[in-house]
Amino acid sequence: MKKFLLISICFLMTLLTASPSYAVEYTLEELLEIAQKESTPVSSILKEIDNLKLDLEILKSNYNPKFFLNGQSQVFNLEPGSDGVNYSNNGNLSASIKFPIGLEVLTNGSVSGIFKEKQDYNYSLTLKYPIYPGLKTDSTLLQIEGKKQSLSKAQWTLKEKELEAYIQVWKKFYLTLITKEKLQLAKETLEQVTEDLNLYKRLYLRGDITQRDLLTKEIEYKSALISWEQNNQQYLSSLKDLLNFVGIELNGLTDKELEKINLKGTLDRIREIKLVPFDKLKSVEEMKEEAIKNNVSYNEARLKLLDAEEELKRLYYTRGPKVDSQFEYKLVSGQNVGKSQWTFTVNLSYQLGDGGKLALEIEKQTRLIDDLKSSLTDAEFVIIDELQNRLTNIKIAYLDYQKAQLEYEKALLDQNLKKEQYNKGMITESQLVSGERLLKNKELDYLQKKIEYQVNYWELNKFVYLEIKPDGVVE
Repeated sequence: MKKFLLISICFLMTLLTASPSYAVEYTLEELLEIAQKESTPVSSILKEIDNLKLDLEILKSNYNPKFFLNGQSQVFNLEPGSDGVNYSNNGNLSASIKFPIGLEVLTNGSVSGIFKEKQDYNYSLTLKYPIYPGLKTDSTLLQIEGKKQSLSKAQWTLKEKELEAYIQVWKKFYLTLITKEKLQLAKETLEQVTEDLNLYKRLYLRGDITQRDLLTKEIEYKSALISWEQNNQQYLSSLKDLLNFVGIELNGLTDKELEKINLKGTLDRIREIKLVPFDKLKSVEEMKEEAIKNNVSYNEARLKLLDAEEELKRLYYTRGPKVDSQFEYKLVSGQNVGKSQWTFTVNLSYQLGDGGKLALEIEKQTRLIDDLKSSLTDAEFVIIDELQNRLTNIKIAYLDYQKAQLEYEKALLDQNLKKEQYNKGMITESQLVSGERLLKNKELDYLQKKIEYQVNYWELNKFVYLEIKPDGVVE
């Protein structure tokens, strides 16, 4: 009994440790939520944004008030006095605060003298404020602006990646459902052909059919078996592609284990989608301004141009005179003193010559700006060409969808005719069932083309407006 209990415990532990860390069933909404957190394109840009925000806060901390405290004390002995050994002390305690606006407040207190005889106490308050720091560029401010621009770029990229993740998960989810439906049809066909083959074998043994008839059915069986294998492989490949894309670790699952994962959903949602007809879409001229404004690469190039223009301003400031002024007010009070004073200081410096280095740097920066402006113009043409190509692709996708729709409608009419023929005894039940499978395949092809057109439509919206419309909504 103890041995049996031990074996049972070991078996349960094996099951627990071998249990996969994935869910057995996923809905579209669950996969979309996982993709927004775990998919590699989205998660990597989220990490980049977090790091940029942290860098930005670190740079901004340079403009927070700074507190300083310093203390010092000295004690030393003197010649013995009338009452014995005496000591002298000298102590100092100072504190200061520096504010981002340039104001600096300093306080200082000191005590000195001989113990038991004479002590002097002094304290002072000093205010310093740079009235005009001169024509100079704050390097920290430049770094902050640079980080802000990098953060803006990353946020644009994040939005693009999130939209792309939504489109791809939606597409892969429903295409996987379609491959699963096709696999089921292939399975039903294989089962039917297997049953027919067994019948043909019995008929051949009885001499009711020829060897040629049997070979024909065996070839049909092999074709059905190949079709099932291909559809099964396509389904598993589609499922793996979907789960890998959203960031679910499969950890080397076998096909048998993968088959246990189920997608909870139906194709009814695809059937109900009302597509936006191609002729209702805007033209290139109507969309090009929005496409340029929302293009991530274009905005990245525009930020580079702004950086270059700021650098040119900095170079021009460098060429000018350096002027720095400061106002200081000091209040001193102590045991033997009490006074106040103020000081106004102006510093002026000007570099008469640098061997032409600055002029060359300005010329180089000016050329860079011209190149960047030219690149922006080229980028606009590239975006317009891409927009035209996308419209062409979506037109082809719409024509494919219309063709598949017509083929499905024709197959539906053909099947209705077969039903009438079957009711009149003109065709067999097997032929009627084959017609049903053909009709189902045509419907799946039609739904697949519908998905492809919807995806093309969303991709166009993402490219132009950096947003997409929910499925089932007609603009």
